[in-house]
Amino acid sequence: MTPLTLIQFLSIFVPVMNLIKEVPTSGRRVAPNIFIFILSKRSISFE
Repeated sequence: MTPLTLIQFLSIFVPVMNLIKEVPTSGRRVAPNIFIFILSKRSISFE
């Protein structure tokens, strides 16, 4: 992983983790699924 892609990943990952911390426990099951969904869409778009 090049430094640039690592920075891009962290710029997405850190705000998402902050959101997961702030949402109530009922929303905590949904947020990771949304994050995985976004990552899977991004990886599909790269192909």
